[in-house]
Amino acid sequence: MLRRLASQMFCGRVQWGRLHMPALFHTASIKHGSTALPSHIARYSSNFTCQSIYATQNQAIHQEKLQQATILEAYHLHQSHSFDTIWLRENCRCDSCYNHATNQRNELFHEFSDTHIDVVQHTSEDGALRVRWADGHVSEYPWQWLLRNKHPGDTSPVEKILWDGNDICGVSLDFVPFSDVINGDDGLRRLLHSLLVYGVGLIENAPTTLEATQEAAEKVSFIQHTLFGKMWQFTADLARGDTAYTNIALGAHTDTTYLSQPAGIQVFHCLSHDGEGGETLLLDGFHAAEQLRRVDKEAFSLLCEHRINHEYIEAGHHVVSLDPVLKVHPVTGELEMIRYNHYDRSPISTIPQEALGKYYAALKSLSSIINKKEQEFFLKLRPGNILFVDNWRVLHGRSAYTGNRSVCGCYLPRDDWIGKARIIGLL
Repeated sequence: MLRRLASQMFCGRVQWGRLHMPALFHTASIKHGSTALPSHIARYSSNFTCQSIYATQNQAIHQEKLQQATILEAYHLHQSHSFDTIWLRENCRCDSCYNHATNQRNELFHEFSDTHIDVVQHTSEDGALRVRWADGHVSEYPWQWLLRNKHPGDTSPVEKILWDGNDICGVSLDFVPFSDVINGDDGLRRLLHSLLVYGVGLIENAPTTLEATQEAAEKVSFIQHTLFGKMWQFTADLARGDTAYTNIALGAHTDTTYLSQPAGIQVFHCLSHDGEGGETLLLDGFHAAEQLRRVDKEAFSLLCEHRINHEYIEAGHHVVSLDPVLKVHPVTGELEMIRYNHYDRSPISTIPQEALGKYYAALKSLSSIINKKEQEFFLKLRPGNILFVDNWRVLHGRSAYTGNRSVCGCYLPRDDWIGKARIIGLL
């Protein structure tokens, strides 16, 4: 049986990748210790060893080819563009290479043979790059898609406007009627556009209930369930271990810094207030961080490079994150997130004591900019006004207040509100 199986497996020509070789047979026995193997097993063993050597060599050659980038140069509107051929082939969007029902690839690059990535011919016409590959496959890439997805990628069609207190006072922020957000895409588009540009969005004439607040929030995305639940409502009763549950002033900060991915949007709706004060403080963290980058690049870099801990502690909960105060895009250097909350920052254990002086100095420089009065913008939230804050960009706080003040709100996840902006064509 073994002799017959070996014969069936290795007679004739054997294909391994692109390598073809005749089957090799050895009739001599191979000794393992003092025991001689039968000749038919010897043939199997010797042939398998030979196959393995050639297969390993062939795989090494193919791996080396994959590592050596092959660049295709193509012209569009009299401008030259370079594309790695593996990148092109793995991003072919034809029906055989890409499943348009699931929006996922059918073919994986590490399974490509050499002919998958060897270009025979390419042309640029009718707004698309057309590539014929050595295996006979033809791919077509719209230039608009190529320029949007290649390094470094097109910039967002919506440009952020960074602001300080004086700048934002001169802007007529768009208060979107509650009914427009609930009943149509135009109101939602206006709300998200304001969030993308200024980091804040406002709704007016909303029913002063938690349910209405939830209805408006869920037009943007599903609600992010956190330690505080789904929807929350607070007043100055210290019901939770958080300074928000008091009536004292709160300095500028971002929320949920203790989560590995902080909440994307914070929603506030003041349901009632019968006293004085309680104005909402808003401050553009990106504007402050860019000022630091201009005046002290080393301090800016330290806040980008060093990951530090933030934590939330109360009965039954101890949550800790580890990330930098400032996060920038790895290619463009554009700011992506500010994680700023001295209230929740835990003892710094990720930086040697001997190096902490420079880090504290950098953090103090950023704090000094943030604490300048000209950076601040105060907004009095009236019942019926719902405030949406980009928690990755805009810091918020509160002035002290008197009387009874009830606020409800929730958190929305970053990925999903940005995804909604893409769906409606803003990104």
